[in-house]
Amino acid sequence: MGIPPARPSLLQRLLLNPAERRPRAAWRLLGQLVLLVLIFILLGIPLGFWVAFFPGLSEETLLVVTNILAAIAITLSVYLARRTLDRRSFTSLGLRWDSLAAGDLLFGILLAGLLMGLIYLVEWAAGWLHFEGYTWEQQSWENILLGLGISALVFVLVGWYQELLSRGYWLQNLRDGLNLAW
Repeated sequence: MGIPPARPSLLQRLLLNPAERRPRAAWRLLGQLVLLVLIFILLGIPLGFWVAFFPGLSEETLLVVTNILAAIAITLSVYLARRTLDRRSFTSLGLRWDSLAAGDLLFGILLAGLLMGLIYLVEWAAGWLHFEGYTWEQQSWENILLGLGISALVFVLVGWYQELLSRGYWLQNLRDGLNLAW
């Protein structure tokens, strides 16, 4: 007869999921949050110096730079947490490009455009908007295209890091930790 395996202590049972050999979901979420804060601090310090040395930066430049830094910080924190705490691949968050991905992406873009258009129409019908003219009557095409490019870049960055963090990392860990299939 062999010696029965030692039963994990209360602390081990609270911190670790023995069946999966990784921290429990709450600890994984907390670990990712700590990583995110640390990375934001490490990236934010140089940004603070940059803004201090170049005080005349445009709002558009600051908007793009802060969203790039947010995308880097969130992506890096989720990647590190996924690999070290979750012991899962980064692509397991739904980041595989397959035959359905292009259609899903196009549908998402079209749906977002349709919803924004409907919001505009509701506000216009309610009398909340006042139409003063077209942009091309007041600005050059270069400024219009630059503004559209900046807006598109910011929307893509925000969409990336919000989906990665909220629907990707947080919801998957909450689902795992709460054992809720829906």
